[in-house]
Amino acid sequence: MPTKTAQQIIERSARVLGVLGSGQSLNSDELDDGLDMLNGYLESLEEQQVTVPFRTTEQITLISGKNEYTWGSGGDINTDRPLRIHSTWLEDSSGTTYPFELIDVDEYANILLKGRSERPYRAWMEYSHPLGKLTLESKPDGTYTLYAVTLKPFTGFSTLSTSSDLPRAYYRLLVFNLALELAPEFEAPLRPDIIQAAERSLRNIKGANASRRVPVIQHEDALVIRHGGRWDIRRGY
Repeated sequence: MPTKTAQQIIERSARVLGVLGSGQSLNSDELDDGLDMLNGYLESLEEQQVTVPFRTTEQITLISGKNEYTWGSGGDINTDRPLRIHSTWLEDSSGTTYPFELIDVDEYANILLKGRSERPYRAWMEYSHPLGKLTLESKPDGTYTLYAVTLKPFTGFSTLSTSSDLPRAYYRLLVFNLALELAPEFEAPLRPDIIQAAERSLRNIKGANASRRVPVIQHEDALVIRHGGRWDIRRGY
């Protein structure tokens, strides 16, 4: 869905409450209070271990001869570790673009020849903590730019004009639950349908968050015994 600013979310919540008509705007004090409440609600979601994601496109410089990149604050890719990589493509130094595929750990383990020097075309992303790791099947034979459309955890709006590309279900979550927070400020009655929509949206998001949590596999679990030794998942034997 289109990006939404903090002000748009706040005023949408006010319209849900029936305290703001179509084409009307809240005054500056009301908007400032709404921004505090919106960020406060986001903090409460974090305490409930509910992650609100936003979509962003990142440009990652792939270095010749290097096929492993840690991802997270302080890592080789020094941005927040993504919750999920949605799509990827590759660009060479001349601006030509190529498909780039993300594969899972089983597909990566089944690759017999890893680390060849060539244009990379697929990789495995390990969503470990605190740093994830992106492992290319091959070592780049030059400098490339990897474009990755990622979902990152969203923690707050710094200003009323701050915008975020939130999935539709999360936009609905913020609108209806912020309405619950704003109701006492506007002395607005809470209709049963607003309460039900707020509760249902939170319940649905909690369920979606729980279904996407994948336990981090320890090295002992990720390796199998073969011919009396351990299988190196990077070499494939």
